[in-house]
Amino acid sequence: MRLLAVASLALALTACDKPEDPAPVDIEQMNKDALGPPVQITLDPINFALIEKFDLFGAGCSFRPEGWTDLAIIANDQEATIIIGGEAVQAAADAGSRELPYGARAEYDGLSQAFELNLDEGEQLTEDYEVSTYSGTLIVRDDQDRVVYEQTGTYECGA
Repeated sequence: MRLLAVASLALALTACDKPEDPAPVDIEQMNKDALGPPVQITLDPINFALIEKFDLFGAGCSFRPEGWTDLAIIANDQEATIIIGGEAVQAAADAGSRELPYGARAEYDGLSQAFELNLDEGEQLTEDYEVSTYSGTLIVRDDQDRVVYEQTGTYECGA
């Protein structure tokens, strides 16, 4: 009888020891964690020699970060160009994004980077015959849509 009581008690205890369901796995977060943090980039200044070398002439908008005398990006109605390590990195204009002065676009998409040109058209700093200046921000994202460069400065839009 004691054996039956011990067996019944053991059976009752195991019935109460029901395993909990495991926590759901967040696959998207696991993939983000596996990538590691975004690698910040440094843009090379675009001076006149580089404008000539990469044929970056034409109407559109260019961005000058605060404290720089040279440009960081040149954008037109077709593409935008930045320079990283002496190499031109280009992205195509996103035709569905907001149109900026002189045909430039607010967004450009490339294979390795995407550019977001945020200029405040409501706060025009200067207006010349062929050039208008605005304050704004340039954001560059990597191929995983993570911000790798963000800087405030001025945009010059003109022909």
